[in-house]
Amino acid sequence: MEIRVHATLREKIGSKSVHVDSVPGMTVGQALEAAMTVHPALRSALFDEEGRLNPSMHVMVNGRDVRFVAGLDTPVQDGDDLRIFPPVGGGARRTG
Repeated sequence: MEIRVHATLREKIGSKSVHVDSVPGMTVGQALEAAMTVHPALRSALFDEEGRLNPSMHVMVNGRDVRFVAGLDTPVQDGDDLRIFPPVGGGARRTG
């Protein structure tokens, strides 16, 4: 399973995605744990000190934010589109 990362997370891990082996019954939380095994720097970006998903991170499965599904218990399977979006600022302001 490929977990695609965006914006500043790409710089943090040096790649556009992380490959993890999927298993039947895998959850988003388990997929993220597998990704953090490959790229430990993800942990501080994704989770706070208490192990909760950072509220500024958006983890999407097939276009749906997992917060509105089952959170980290959201099931995933091979072929699902799993993406992580960090907070992104706006562009430059136009003048004149």
